[in-house]
Amino acid sequence: MKEFKGTQGKWGLDTTYSIFETRIMCDKKRIADVKHLNLGKGGVFKNDPELKEGMANAQLIATAPELLESLQEMVFLFNNENIDQQNAKVKAVLTINKALGL
Repeated sequence: MKEFKGTQGKWGLDTTYSIFETRIMCDKKRIADVKHLNLGKGGVFKNDPELKEGMANAQLIATAPELLESLQEMVFLFNNENIDQQNAKVKAVLTINKALGL
């Protein structure tokens, strides 16, 4: 497998900084910000569609390294039939659900 050249470690979200952005964190270090640029049209509410859209974008970005790893494992499995395919499938489904915020 080719190695991921981005920030190594477990990525996650910090939503406590501002209603207008979500921080992508890795091991308590800020590595990126996702701005919710469409907010502010008449106030910001928890159920604001733009806020939900921005949070979904941030969740997908934060899950990107795990999605890459799952895809690489799936490709490896297609090339090596003796590996437990069920475990890879379960991991892939869990990672997809995480990316979708489920």
